[in-house]
Amino acid sequence: MNLLKDLGCKYKKTKYGDIKRKYRYGLFFCEYCEKKVEKRIDHGFSSKSCGCVASKLCLETKRSKGQILHNQTKTRLYRIWAGMKHRCKTLKGDCFKYYGGKGIFVCKEWSDDFFTFKKWAINNNYQENLEIDRKDNSGPYSPENCRFVTRLVNSRNRDCTKTNPEIRKEIKEKYFSGKFLQKELADLYNIETSCISRIVRDKYLSRG
Repeated sequence: MNLLKDLGCKYKKTKYGDIKRKYRYGLFFCEYCEKKVEKRIDHGFSSKSCGCVASKLCLETKRSKGQILHNQTKTRLYRIWAGMKHRCKTLKGDCFKYYGGKGIFVCKEWSDDFFTFKKWAINNNYQENLEIDRKDNSGPYSPENCRFVTRLVNSRNRDCTKTNPEIRKEIKEKYFSGKFLQKELADLYNIETSCISRIVRDKYLSRG
C-alpha cells in the first residue's frame, strides 16, 4: 500500500489488558478497494491491501462451498454421511456410546469430504432403498469395511439387535415416561421399531 501521510505515534492498548504501547501510524491508500485506511506503519508497508482482498477471497470460498453443499444437504446420501459422523464424533449424541465410545470412527478421507464418500457410494451400488453397513461391526466407516445392504441384513448385523436386560429396561423407562415415541427409540438405540414394540409389550424374545 502507498503511504499518504505519517500520523506519528499513538498509544494503544495491547491484548494483555490495560497495558499501553506506543505505535507509529500512517494513512495509507489501498489500490484494491481505493480507500484510505489508517494502519500501523510496519503493517502498512508489509501489506498488499487493507485486508479487503483476503476478506473477499474468504467470503467467496465460503459461499462456493456452501452453494455446492446446499444442493446436497437434503439428499438421503448426505444424511447417511452426516449420520456416520454424528454417531462417531458427537460426544453428547445419544448413539455415541455405541459408536465413537467403542472406538468406531469415520476414516479421514470420508470425514473431510462428502464428495469423496458420494463417489465411493455411487461406485459401490448405492440405491435409495439400501443402508450403509460395516462388514466388521467393531471396525471403522471406511471403503474397505463398508457396503450397502438391505434394512433386514443391516439389522441382523447390529450389536444392538441382541439387546441385554439393562438396555431393555432403559428403553421401557424412556417409552413409558411419555417423552419418546417408538420410532424415536428405534433411531436412538439403532434397532428396529418392531423390536422396540416387543420390548415395551414384554413380548421380546432374544434371537440368541
